Amino acid sequence: MKTQEENERELLRKMIQADEESRLYDTIKTKKIFTLWQCEICKDEFVTDNKSRYQMVGCKCGKSAVDDEEGYTRTIGKPKKLKTFNKDD
Repeated sequence: MKTQEENERELLRKMIQADEESRLYDTIKTKKIFTLWQCEICKDEFVTDNKSRYQMVGCKCGKSAVDDEEGYTRTIGKPKKLKTFNKDD
């Protein structure tokens, strides 16, 4: 019979394995897409990619920023989308 500690280790191992499989599936499933943005306030240009998790990228003045993930895009301020391209372009 397994001890509680052994059960916890097994559960942790399964969680880590599921996370690694999920990340591998995400990598295979979609291409990395880059987007070029421009702050309408300071005219600075910056690039986001859809594979970065929880990464808010912003302009030099700090008044515009974008968190561009595969499932959603969150914007702050006045960013303007200029161009979208994938890794192969």
